[in-house]
Amino acid sequence: MGGERVGGIWGVTTKKRESVCLWGRQEMGDIRMRRKEGSGKRKNGFCRLVCQKAAAAMCTALLGGIFGAGNHLAYGAEPPAAAVFNYEELGTLIKEHCPQVEMERRQYEERMDRLKDAREELLKTRRALREEASDREKEGDISGADHYRQQAEALLDAADSLDRQIRQAGNASSRMALRQMEDTMTWTAQNLMGTYHSLEAEKLAANARAEVQKRRFEEAQNSKSLGDGTAQAAEEARQKWQLALNEGERMTAEQERVRQELLRLTGFSVSDPALPGPMPQPDPSRVASMNPKEDQKAALGNNYQLRSSRGGAAKTNRELHKKQRQTRQDENQMFASLETLLTQVHSCRTEWEAAEAEEAAARARWEAASRKKELGLMAEPEYLENYSNYMEANGKKIQAAIRFELAMEAYDWAKKGLMDQ
Repeated sequence: MGGERVGGIWGVTTKKRESVCLWGRQEMGDIRMRRKEGSGKRKNGFCRLVCQKAAAAMCTALLGGIFGAGNHLAYGAEPPAAAVFNYEELGTLIKEHCPQVEMERRQYEERMDRLKDAREELLKTRRALREEASDREKEGDISGADHYRQQAEALLDAADSLDRQIRQAGNASSRMALRQMEDTMTWTAQNLMGTYHSLEAEKLAANARAEVQKRRFEEAQNSKSLGDGTAQAAEEARQKWQLALNEGERMTAEQERVRQELLRLTGFSVSDPALPGPMPQPDPSRVASMNPKEDQKAALGNNYQLRSSRGGAAKTNRELHKKQRQTRQDENQMFASLETLLTQVHSCRTEWEAAEAEEAAARARWEAASRKKELGLMAEPEYLENYSNYMEANGKKIQAAIRFELAMEAYDWAKKGLMDQ
């Protein structure tokens, strides 16, 4: 029952990767060929060709690093087999199997590979030049030997430059895009799971309403048969029943669409029967630790948009003052955004507590109706009314709990850096 990959890969294309610096081996062959010919003469064209191609290789690698690679290869291992995937597992599933995250990771890894391949080929060519210099020196061609050594040192400088590029590509800022994609997709998956369960609650309430409307239609039909009711009243009851059925079907279809989108994000095939696990119950104690004044520093330091827009050190006093003004503006805006998110948390908490009370009251009425029905003191239509009212209240409680949970998640994600400015 595990997740399937579509056609063995996760719906991406593969482009042939450009080879880098293959000329290095060819030029080594050229050197050996000239040695076999017994030529002690220096061929200026060879030196120019080696240097030109070394420069070309370095440009190819750097352009690949700047503009990114176009190779989107097959994704990694299949997601773990599971009938249910839980809310707490979403972060791991997204990190390991989400197509968007995997694509971002592939692009990052290929940029690194291009740089490393170019560096290796430069070093191979440098070794060939040093061997040529040694051979020239043995033949007494000191000038030629010095020339080749100079070119070898130039290639070493180029390789050192690529080394720096590799170190920079591996630092925290260069991996920021990947982490941002992971966080964004995880937050999206959390919202989708919340939507899935909200729709489930609506569907169950709609089904309960359909049962009530069905019984009313049956009563209207009986009344019409006995001459106590009209055909119009029976038709109106039938239409209300049909509307309730249509609402349940619409909720079912929308819920399946959300489930399939959630499967895509977590790396499963949309045909996989895996189901989202339950949403966590809101923990009101989390609210006590939310303090915009204290949290704005973490939010500012982690915010992806601000981190990507920060430049280097100011070179002039004018630039310094501009950066300072921008920092104050960012701090004020971040504080206001956190305040807004916290206000939303409090609002959702109030709504959730009210929904909890309403659900408890509706449950008590339904349980009382159930006892009366068992004792023959309540007819089924009235019992179904109580049951439908309870399911309505229960659905609202579930939806309020989901909104409260996701409001707290939104605040926490803002602290982690996932908030637009």
